[in-house]
This record gives sequence, structure tokens and C-alpha cells, in this order.
Amino acid sequence: MKKFFVLAVVCFVYHTSPAQKGARFLAQDDPLVGNWQFNADSSQHTNLAPIVKGERIIELLPGIEVGMMAQSRNGNTYQKASYFVAKKDANKIYCSISESDYTYMAGKDISFNYEYNPASDMLIVVIGDKKYYYTRIK
Repeated sequence: MKKFFVLAVVCFVYHTSPAQKGARFLAQDDPLVGNWQFNADSSQHTNLAPIVKGERIIELLPGIEVGMMAQSRNGNTYQKASYFVAKKDANKIYCSISESDYTYMAGKDISFNYEYNPASDMLIVVIGDKKYYYTRIK
């Protein structure tokens, strides 16, 4: 049983879809690590990024720590959340969703393009031809 558990952990840690081959876990000092809150999309209206179902909050954590995306927050409670381990390459973030309030998303891999602006410390999620701006929660 112990060998099976070790094998399962190793498989989870090294699981990569073909699209993720060049992707790496986020490093502790990666500027994307942190909590992000939706600001405004490139059209200056209030549409949320359709990553899973319109997330207002994104938490990106380093290594194999489990991050989170949520539609809203009420105090310290998140509503409609999805939990994932993130990897990234030069222009894409890959998320392996471990559990979600949307049960059909559990076990799925999703990805989205991103840009990071170090001058404004802004994460820009790019889906199709739209840009969705997230500012760091301090």
C-alpha cells in the first residue's frame, strides 16, 4: 500500500498533458505567485474572464501547492471555487483542477494565455482576443 501511495503522488506531481511539456511549476519568487482580483477587461466593462465560469479571484501558488480560482469572496469564504496546481511557460498558465464546486471540472486540465506587466504589477488573462486585467491583492 505504501508503494502504491508513493507511485500515486509521483504520477500526480509529474502529470503533464502534451500541451504542458515545456511548462514548469511556479517558483517561490515568480512574480505571478500571489492573490489576484479582477479589475476590468480590455473593453472597460465588467465581464469576468471565462476561465472556468467567470472568476473574480485567482490565487497562484508556487510548486505543487494548491491554488484557487473563485467567482466571489464573502469575508474569508470563497464561492464557486475551483482548486488546482499551476504550471506556466512563457505565455500560458496550465491548471490541473483537483476539485471544483463545478463537479464536471474536477480532474480537468485547462489553460489560458497570460501577460504580466511588472511596472503596474498586473496579471492580464488573455482569452481569444479579449484581455482581462487582474491586480494583486495586498
